Amino acid sequence: MPRYNDRYANTRLYVGHLASRTRSRDLEHFFSKYGRVRDVDMKRDYAFVVSGFSLLITFITLSLNLWDF
Repeated sequence: MPRYNDRYANTRLYVGHLASRTRSRDLEHFFSKYGRVRDVDMKRDYAFVVSGFSLLITFITLSLNLWDF
């Protein structure tokens, strides 16, 4: 039985156009301000952040369009 109410346990947020120096722990640290980060799946210049904070996904997506990592 999970410790948290994981109704949105598989919410994945696409984060694109990352700088080559960006690490998964950088993204985990940044997104942990908004809720519990379950996983960060890094690719070359993008990543998927898996979390349970789906109510903030729209806000985060709109805000990060102007963010420079």
